[in-house]
Amino acid sequence: MIETRELQRDEFHLAENLWEQYHGQKADPVHDRIFGVFIDGKFSASARYVKHADGVEMDCVFVPEPEGGKGYARDAVEDLIKHCGSEPIYIHSTLALIPFYTT
Repeated sequence: MIETRELQRDEFHLAENLWEQYHGQKADPVHDRIFGVFIDGKFSASARYVKHADGVEMDCVFVPEPEGGKGYARDAVEDLIKHCGSEPIYIHSTLALIPFYTT
């Protein structure tokens, strides 16, 4: 079963565990909203919305192997945009990922 949804603050540790493989990011319950995909109950993909004083950023779009390439990152990003897309969202990315974010 696949479920895409926003994490509750008491679930942020799930994202931090996933992010150990992604630069060791930490969640900030004051400024962050985290969206993700659960596969058979396991948190398996993430996209983070971060509210800054000068705007909103999306980062921590991450899917570890072996789940990569199955569209789960896109699902997490689309859910984030659906719930948070009322203002411009800024993204820092590598050149190779620009096509992912522009489609």
